[in-house]
Amino acid sequence: MMSLTARLRRHWKILVFTACFTPLFLYLGVWQLERSDEKAALMARMNAATEAAPQAYDWASEDRPESFVRLRVRGRFMPASQVLYDNQIYNGRFGYRVFTPFCEPGGENCLLVERGWIAGNADRSKLPSSELLAVPEGVVEITGQADILQAAPLIMENTEADARRAQWPRRVQMMVDPPTLLEGFEDVATLPTVSPVVLPWVLRMAPSSPGALQPFWTPNVMSAEKHTGYALQWFAMAFALFALTVWQIRRSDDELTTRNLEQNHDQ
Repeated sequence: MMSLTARLRRHWKILVFTACFTPLFLYLGVWQLERSDEKAALMARMNAATEAAPQAYDWASEDRPESFVRLRVRGRFMPASQVLYDNQIYNGRFGYRVFTPFCEPGGENCLLVERGWIAGNADRSKLPSSELLAVPEGVVEITGQADILQAAPLIMENTEADARRAQWPRRVQMMVDPPTLLEGFEDVATLPTVSPVVLPWVLRMAPSSPGALQPFWTPNVMSAEKHTGYALQWFAMAFALFALTVWQIRRSDDELTTRNLEQNHDQ
């Protein structure tokens, strides 16, 4: 029978491989379980926020509302500077998610409101008409859920950026932060304040609010159950790797023992 040292030398490659990847698979399984707990807590917070009565928003507040909290906000829409998020499919139809600036009556602060979905034109060069994008006039009260945009970097040449700033409604392929999306909007907005502050969060408008369009947004959150399923897969891979390693070592040793016995018998 081989000594332990001899067996380690004989199987060092598979042992190193197993020693590296088994802990990795276990770590990934534990990490997925932690993510499952986080997603369960997030969904519970979202559900609680959805069921709670909307809170009156104070424009003078410097604190960003927590994500998903329901708010009542008074102000006025700025229809001349709307943002259209391109390539949004609803019931098999192409369209846009519509974002409209909503400013406090005095105009010092503005936020971006996601009003919903609107169908696009078969001729992609034609944007939705001002009639389709119309909003209530004057000061109104709207309700919705506070959130932050899932932003991606938007990189353009200077000439393209200048053209983009000059065109309203502004069609975008990727979402960025609200201040960047609304860059230059005060040039076409009727505001008593020359340079309003654009808040770094959005309000996803409730369908019952004036000016709301087709509800479209749903939270892009992987369920806790999926994370748990992934965790079980990682744990199963760790067990399978360990079991296969043991089986391969024993099989290899048995074959070596058999060959040695046959050689001894022949001699």
